[in-house]
Amino acid sequence: MFCSATLGRLVRFRSFRFSISMKRLGAIVMILANLFVVGNASSSGGDYHFGSGSFTKELWINRKAIFKKPVGVDVEFTTAGAFDWVFADINGNEVRALRHNNEHGGWTGMNFASLGLFGDYSIGFRNASPGEKQLKQGDVHLK
Repeated sequence: MFCSATLGRLVRFRSFRFSISMKRLGAIVMILANLFVVGNASSSGGDYHFGSGSFTKELWINRKAIFKKPVGVDVEFTTAGAFDWVFADINGNEVRALRHNNEHGGWTGMNFASLGLFGDYSIGFRNASPGEKQLKQGDVHLK
């Protein structure tokens, strides 16, 4: 049997442990939430798959997360119209942009080595024509 002082310490200790667990749970939830900027994002087998999204100015994959040594990107647009592929370094500085006319929508892709890009980058799309751009899905191919 516990005396009231011991019981009080035990209750405070358990409450403290619970609050630590809730903080950890909150951190885990925030990390997971950051993975889903573009709908239905997932990662498996060396690729990072992202789902649908739309933009009138810019859209960055996974909230401008840095991808380690990406080798290529494929994306499926449901709308036509020019856009720029935009690449930023680990400091968030834009290092390269590549225009794509995207005359009919559908699948298009790019290769990092063909642009002389061999490091770690965040990947985005910038609208270069009137109206909203809509993408259905895509994949970042990783080494």
